[in-house]
Amino acid sequence: MGQNIPVDYFAAHEYTSVVLGHVERWGSLSKDTMVLSTEEASKQVSTPYPPIDPNPSFTRVLLNFKPKEYAIVVASAAGSAFFGYLAGHPVRVPSTYCATAIGTLGGFCYSFRASLGRLLGFEPNN
Repeated sequence: MGQNIPVDYFAAHEYTSVVLGHVERWGSLSKDTMVLSTEEASKQVSTPYPPIDPNPSFTRVLLNFKPKEYAIVVASAAGSAFFGYLAGHPVRVPSTYCATAIGTLGGFCYSFRASLGRLLGFEPNN
């Protein structure tokens, strides 16, 4: 659910611009400035595929992960752990832990972006 922010709220602030429901104030703000809710803003964006959820929550994106995306997270963690072990000769264990954490985060971000793209309609949902 989107939220509408009243224009009067921003009269005391210093900057304003309206982008996808996020409002910042730059200069003076008049009463006729339009504030978009997230649903209205998502209707204005054209996507190549029909969106499933125009405003998905974090848990909704995680629940939309496919088995391939879980495999990407695990493979990136395993590959980076192996690389961290090989590259960190004098301090192999801390290097392995650090590389595993970085690889897991990278794989998670890649998978999260793919899942979010399917929900928003930027990627096919097959």
